Amino acid sequence: MKFLLTLFVILIATVLVANLAIDQPGYVLLSYGKTSVELPLVDFIIALLLLIFASYLLIWFLLSLRRTPSGIRKLRQNQQLSKARRQLMQGLIQLAEGNWEKAEQQLANSARRSDMPVLSYLAAAHAAQRQKALGRRDDYLRMASRADPHTEVAIGLAQAELQIRSRQDEEALATLKHLEQKAPKHRFVKKLLARLYFKLRDWDALASIIPALEKMQAVSDEELQKFEAAAYGARFEHSDSAEGATRVWQSLSRRSRSHAPLIAHYARALIRHDASTQAEALLRKALNQQWHDSLAEIYGELQLDNPQLAINQASQWLEKDPANPVLLAAIGRLNANAGLWGKARSLLTESINIRPTPQAYQALAQLQEQLGELDAARQNYQAGFELLMQMQAG
Repeated sequence: MKFLLTLFVILIATVLVANLAIDQPGYVLLSYGKTSVELPLVDFIIALLLLIFASYLLIWFLLSLRRTPSGIRKLRQNQQLSKARRQLMQGLIQLAEGNWEKAEQQLANSARRSDMPVLSYLAAAHAAQRQKALGRRDDYLRMASRADPHTEVAIGLAQAELQIRSRQDEEALATLKHLEQKAPKHRFVKKLLARLYFKLRDWDALASIIPALEKMQAVSDEELQKFEAAAYGARFEHSDSAEGATRVWQSLSRRSRSHAPLIAHYARALIRHDASTQAEALLRKALNQQWHDSLAEIYGELQLDNPQLAINQASQWLEKDPANPVLLAAIGRLNANAGLWGKARSLLTESINIRPTPQAYQALAQLQEQLGELDAARQNYQAGFELLMQMQAG
């Protein structure tokens, strides 16, 4: 573009000079010593312009020669980048096809000259892990971290996930705790930590981050409830009194206190600490708000001084759902605790006929033991055990 512009300017200048020469011709006298040269003015101006143009071309050519090495280097770099990207693509394809060794080789080669070395090293780490080459995997992760220190959290998360897959739980825990210090509000870090705590059965540590999980919405409601049931359930189990269980209950959020699994843990803790009256009020309120068979089953485990009130309440529920086997078994157990053997036997037998459960078989067998019907009790114990094994196998 500059060349064309310069040429255009020269042409315009030549036209102007020609017009001027036609109107007012003149001459130029060049003298040096005893030598002199006389030229028409037009010829002199044209010669001068040609000299300027030639000088321009000469300077442009010399500058081009000076820039040639850097141009060659840039061309070579572009070729290397193109090759590195092809190797990255080929390595990712090999990785997807399960050719771990070839994938690792292609990805490692692409990382050395790539403008995206972190991606190449991370993919190479996955390929090395697939070959159980954990040492090489860690080397690639370190090289990825050195290639771009700003990606520390992303690389650390990849490292933690790979460590978890390799069952290096303690190493993964150390990695995630370090990341938590670097990025305390990172949702995925909290999520992986919670899952690892759950796997390691570290209930206190899991309970300590549940509020953050809920606030950040780091996990689904279903997974959050699973974590709560495990972590707080362990605290209920380890409570040494009804008051201790109540303190755990009061430490929960209002939302958590509406979840059936946590209500069940609290109710069983109260029953275990001889606070069945308190457990009955808890279960009655929960079941009147929303029905859960799991809570109805616990209702039948109450050890009350006056079980008739609980029997009357459960009978009202039964009127709404007369074929509920869980409720039938629960009322049967309450009748057994009240000494109403015949009624208890009838209800437990009816529950088993509708849908047998290990709990109903066990309750009926215990009743038969109290009545001295040892052979029948033995058969029902056996039937309940076999059903339990089938359920666990299924």
